[in-house]
Formats: sequence, structure tokens, C-alpha cells
Amino acid sequence: MVLLKEEIGNIEFNKNLYINEYVSHGLNNDSIPNVKDSVVNFLMNDDYFESKCMVIPILISDARYVDAQTQINELDYLASNQKPDLQAELSEFADLQELVIKIDTTRSTESLLNIVGNNLTLLESMAYNPSHRGSSVAQILLSEAGIAEFEPEIFLPMDDRSMRFSIAQEGITDNFDLNDMIEVYPTPANSEIWIEYLLIDSKPVSKIDIYDVEGRLVLTQSIRNGYGLERLDVSQLSEGNYVLKMGDFSKQISVMK
Repeated sequence: MVLLKEEIGNIEFNKNLYINEYVSHGLNNDSIPNVKDSVVNFLMNDDYFESKCMVIPILISDARYVDAQTQINELDYLASNQKPDLQAELSEFADLQELVIKIDTTRSTESLLNIVGNNLTLLESMAYNPSHRGSSVAQILLSEAGIAEFEPEIFLPMDDRSMRFSIAQEGITDNFDLNDMIEVYPTPANSEIWIEYLLIDSKPVSKIDIYDVEGRLVLTQSIRNGYGLERLDVSQLSEGNYVLKMGDFSKQISVMK
């Protein structure tokens, strides 16, 4: 059970890395048709709080305030299922984004001063906590309102200010693969196979199928999320080669006794 929890933790961490690289590529290549749209649509449809934290500032910067508010509402819901400390941070981040929307839509110095003044406790609690995902934005608002000054180097660019994990820029190329990320191991297998996956570009996938060499379905297992770690019990399969299919993805696997 401990090892399984570690594996789940690893897939969640790896997902954050993959998403950050995917988002960075999309934002750095937003002049290429459909690339940024693909990233934004993925983040909006992904049922994961980190994706919401990434997409909300992007939507606000594009003046898509209705979509941003919808994502904020979803983030509030997702936050309710987290541990208390993380729940509090996500709720504060959601409140902060609503303040940014109010400021963006009113666009007046008086409105900025009023909004910041009425939410000073919230903004200061985030601004002076560098580990808070809303810290840099809170600092910007306090600075623009003339309430506090912060060192310029602690500000993050608009597109990056909600990202929690960094990816080396040299790892992002024009050939970055925007398709699904799926790993299957071990193969050959004896009694079980693990599938580690992050579905980005696929149509919705609800199951994993295994076919024998004659094309007969011999095993199927349902999945519920667009990412995860699934264990398949293949102990009842005869020794030989099989094909594992997951949406458009397929891979030959072997079972050895």
C-alpha cells in the first residue's frame, strides 16, 4: 500500500511536469494556429486543481472573464476535497483571481484602490508568503495601489505566475509532442501490468482493453480519469503476446509464466 501511494504521488508529480511543459510550449508558440487553444481547452476540461490554477490567469489575460469565473467556481469545488492547508490556499487563490477580474473590468485607479483596501488582509497574507501560489499577484496589486513595495525580481511574468513547477526551457522545442503520454511496464509481465498515463490529445477514454494475437478481447478494465496509474491483473492470461489498447494508443505486451 505504501509503494502504491508513492507511485500515485509520482504520477501526480509527473503530471504537473508534463502539464507545465505542455503549457509553456503552447504559450511560447501562441502564434501557431490552434496551439494555444489546444492548451487552454485541455486545462479547462481537466479535472485537476493545478490545471485550473494555470488556466484562470490565462483566461483573464485574454479577457475571457465568464470562462475564468466558471473555472474559479470549479477550483472552489476541487479545493473542498483537498487537505485543509491546501484547501485554504486554493480558496484564497480563487478569491484573488476574482479580485483581478473586478480590477480588469473596471479599469480605474479608484476601483483598484477600493478593491485592494477592502481586501488588504487577504492580499497581505499572500504577498508576504512567497510559497503561496498567489504571492506574486498579490504583491503586484499592493504595489500598484501604493501600499507596499517589493523587489522587482520576485515578480513572475503574467503567463507564469500561477505555475508551481519549472521546466528547463531547453527541454521545450518546436517538436514538442502534444499527444498522450502513456507508459506500460513491466513487459514481459508475470502477474500484473502497470499503466501510467496522461491523456491530453485523445477523445475520452473509459477503458483499457487487451486482445490476444487473434484479435479476441481477453481482458478489459474501466478507467475514470484522464490521468492516473492503473494495475491490470494478467495472472489468468496464458503465456504469449497480446495487444494493449487505450483509445488510439496500442502496445504489444508479453506474458511469461
